Amino acid sequence: MDNQNEPIPIKRNRRGKIVHLDQKKKIIYLYIDLKKKEPDIKYLDLVDKLSEESGIGIGTVRKTLSEYKSSGTVSSPINKKRRLSIIEKVLKHVLLLRNYFQCAHFILMSSEKCKNTSSVIILKLFKIKFDSWMQR
Repeated sequence: MDNQNEPIPIKRNRRGKIVHLDQKKKIIYLYIDLKKKEPDIKYLDLVDKLSEESGIGIGTVRKTLSEYKSSGTVSSPINKKRRLSIIEKVLKHVLLLRNYFQCAHFILMSSEKCKNTSSVIILKLFKIKFDSWMQR
């Protein structure tokens, strides 16, 4: 019986997660309600209270309020992840291979012309790294 009188803890929105339209509307409804109850409340106190009551971060509350004040509404987020097509993936790997082959050609040409021992060592180390990558 005592459990019914205890307030339900507010579930916080995880950091980095998208705030959906329903959550933004909740912020706006709380904002309107709080402004009616306390019309002279300072902006920072208002944002802190809204953040505590809604379970959404202070930065998101500020962005949502500024969007609401500027346009009069809030919009739903665009949360489609841009994925590469199979053709784009193949092209990406082809370009990487081309760059590595150009580096290998440069190493071979440079090692033949280079007389400085430290430069030869660096070029040989790079060639070893390149060869190990090519064996994968």
